This record gives sequence, C-alpha cells and structure tokens, in this order.
Amino acid sequence: MLPFHIISITLDIYGIMISLVLIWCLYRGVVGGKKLKQTFLWMCVFNIGTLLGDMPNWFCEGLDHEWNQILLWGGSLLLYLCAVLLLMAYSAYVVYYLAPKVPVHKGFLWAVGITGGVYMVCLLLTQFNGLFYWIDSGNIYHRGDGYILSQVLAVLILLIDTFMVFIYRKYLRAKEIMAFSTYIVLPIAAVLIQSAVYGLSLTYTASTMALLIIFIDIQSEQAFLMEQMEKKLLQGRISIMLSQVQPHFLYNALTAIADLCTCNAKMAKEELIGFADYFRGNMDSLSHEGAIPFEEELKHTRFYLSMEELRFEERLQVIYRLGPLDFLIPPLTLQPVAENAVRHGVMRREEGGTVIIATEETEKDWLVIVEDDGLGFDTEDISLRDGVRHVGIFNVQQRVECLCGGSLELTSQEGEGTRVVIRIPKRASRIY
Repeated sequence: MLPFHIISITLDIYGIMISLVLIWCLYRGVVGGKKLKQTFLWMCVFNIGTLLGDMPNWFCEGLDHEWNQILLWGGSLLLYLCAVLLLMAYSAYVVYYLAPKVPVHKGFLWAVGITGGVYMVCLLLTQFNGLFYWIDSGNIYHRGDGYILSQVLAVLILLIDTFMVFIYRKYLRAKEIMAFSTYIVLPIAAVLIQSAVYGLSLTYTASTMALLIIFIDIQSEQAFLMEQMEKKLLQGRISIMLSQVQPHFLYNALTAIADLCTCNAKMAKEELIGFADYFRGNMDSLSHEGAIPFEEELKHTRFYLSMEELRFEERLQVIYRLGPLDFLIPPLTLQPVAENAVRHGVMRREEGGTVIIATEETEKDWLVIVEDDGLGFDTEDISLRDGVRHVGIFNVQQRVECLCGGSLELTSQEGEGTRVVIRIPKRASRIY
C-alpha cells in the first residue's frame, strides 16, 4: 500500500471518529435548537458517508475479487452523493442559523438546490457514461472527463454560501463569521490540492475539521443560549401558573371563613386569626417557585381542609394516611387537588363524603394520592384543560412536569369518585 493511501485511510478513520463523537454529543443533549440540531446531525451523518465512501478507494482498488468491485463501486457512489448532500445541509444550517435574526432570501436556497440537483443528475449519468469517474475491468478507479465539473459544482455551492454569509454578515459576530468561513475556505483549499495531487485525500478531512470548529464555536454556544432562554420561558410559565393559583387559594380560604360567620361567629373569628398567622408565616412558601418540603405543603392543605370540615361539619370527613414525608414537591400542588376533591367531588353529594390524603413510595417515585367518594365524572368527555373545575388540576400537572419531571394521573368514575396520583421522581426531590 502506498504511503499516501495509508495517510488517507488514517485521516478517514479519525474523521469518522470525530463525527461520531459530535453525534454522541447531539444525542446527549449538549447542543440545542431543534432545526439547527437536526441539520447539524445530518451534516455529521453525511460527513461519515463521504469518509466511508472514500476508504474503499484506498484498500479495494486493483483487487478484482467480486466483493472488492462492489465495495469500490458502492464507496465511490456513496462518496460523491454524500459530498453534495453535506454541502446542501451546510447551506440549510446557515439559513436556519440566520432565521431568528433575518429572513434569508429564497434565491440562495434555489441556487443551492438547482446546483445540487444538477450535480446529482450528473452523478446518475456517471453510472452509465463515466462522467465524474469510472472503474475499469481491473477494478481501478479513474477520474472521468467531467471530474472537474463535479469539483466546480461543489465549489459553486460553497461560493453561494460564502456570498450568503457576506450579505448577512452584519447579523453575525466576528467569531461566527470566522467559524462559517472555515467550512468554506478549508474544503476549497483541500479541493485545489487534491485536484492537483491524486492519491492524497484531504477534502473530507477538511470538512470534518470545519464541522468540529462550527460545533465548538457556534453550535455549543447556540445551545447554551437556547437553554438559558428555555429556562426564562419556563420560569415565566411557572410564575403565571402560581399567580393563577394563589389568588384562587386565598379567595376560597376567605370564602370558607365568611360562610362560617353565618353559623358560628366565634369559630369564624378564631379561624380568621389563625388564617392571618398562617398567611404571615407562609408567604415565602406561597410565592416560592422552586420545590418545597412536602410537610410545608401538607400544612397548607391541612389548614384549608380544617376550615372546610368546620364549614360543612358532618358532610365532610378527611382521612390522612401518611407514609413518607421527607421529599420535595412544587408549592401549591396538594392543596388545589384536595380543594377539587371537596368542591367538585364530595360536596356535590347531598350527604357529603370522604377525602383521603395519602403518601406512598415506589422504587423510583414518591406518590401523593388524593381520593374522594364524590360523584366523579367521565374523563373522556371532560379534558383537564377544559372548564373552571379543572384549571387547578391542570396547573398542578404543569408545575409538576416543569419543576421536577413528575406527572399527574387522574382516574374517575361517575357515581363512585375520583383518584389523583401525583408522581414525584426521587432523583429530583429527595431531602438529604
């Protein structure tokens, strides 16, 4: 094997390894932005395709065994096809990167698409007339009379990308322009060298290095910015949901005390004083947007249910079956569910009913369970998102999912009652 062949195969192998590492980083969530992430992933896949297609040229050439012939033919086709697809994916990547800042003129995409289309038509014709390359009876690869056309079309796509980056340069920082330029300058330089020196493969190694530079300088930084933005949006959603629940909680607590005034003024006065002390001591918990100890959340719920028991007297019974308590939970998670059980469950029965508050644990989750023997409802006819009666439950569901990756499961049967199970993953909510 010639020295150039050994160097080329070694460079191809290193290029494949680098591309696989980049793909692994993509799947590990190191980078973000859906379209950018998907496009960069395809760039890595096509880059691996070109490198795999390049390798048979160096270890199968001249060997006339049937499998060597198939490998050389298939590798050459794969190399040329993935090379143009890689360039087109890069063009799409630049467009998607610029999209949040400025809409890119469709003419650039049309120009890249037409050039790529001409390339692929010529590649198809090559299989019959040897335009780009041909393989002789001795299984030797030869550049065709139109080989230079394949290089011109590839460089043309890169020049279109260069012009696009230049036109929209004011929307890019110097660091971004330099990173994008490497994917243009390095392959062009490699194409010029490779066109002059047959037997040395540099183009696809250059593409791999350019991919690595883009990943380090642009894609990873874009992922960090996307993550920060998502956190701000998430925090905003949580704040909105808490603002919906907190007034609701305060309104219902005061309404319960007001109703108590008509039947037991002395007890109403005591509860009002207790509510003032409770409100003063728990403002932090009520406005807390992170997780809090479950015992604090249970204290809020006990206060609310104790008032409802006083108000409805024998029509409402609350039973606590508490197991583990040493875990964290999003604030105002249990109380709205318990309130739903009282107001839209047992109190819809003339004779009232029972609400059960329980905690359990599995190997992976803490379970908070709220059951009632109220009228129940058809869960298929009524979505958690629809109707006033389900706003609190839907907000709880959203907070549990957003803050700790948990879930809320609701089952109900008309005439028999409702059961809500809140699952809090132990990995996100343990108190040490």
